[in-house]
Amino acid sequence: MNSNSTTDVIEKKTSNALIENATPNFNVYLISFATGGVGGVLAMGAILGGANKIFKGLWVGGTTYLTKEKIIFEPNKLNKMFQSNIDQIQIPHSDINSVTREFGLITGIIRIDTKNGILKLRCYGSSEFMEKIVRVMG
Repeated sequence: MNSNSTTDVIEKKTSNALIENATPNFNVYLISFATGGVGGVLAMGAILGGANKIFKGLWVGGTTYLTKEKIIFEPNKLNKMFQSNIDQIQIPHSDINSVTREFGLITGIIRIDTKNGILKLRCYGSSEFMEKIVRVMG
């Protein structure tokens, strides 16, 4: 986020977002090869490929910002290095149809249904964060 848009941040949370079109970056495979040889590459490919099929995307780490006008998910630098097709997501409150909570192991999942699709966020304190999103939306 740029410094101009941080002035209206109501809350920010370290979070993960499920990104459907996220793909592993080739660098992941190079690191896997360097640390585990061919076996490391095959294992990393199987793990990431399996996760992508199970979750219909990859969970990407970053920060979620709740502002007066929108919800913004910003992937962190590490994920930007190791995954492709992950950009900042901005959802104006006016585009949100519903905000609900789904079960998740360890951290709950906030499901945000919009005019253009679904965004799922995982974070600690998800119930409280979801309630704050709903309050801000009015």
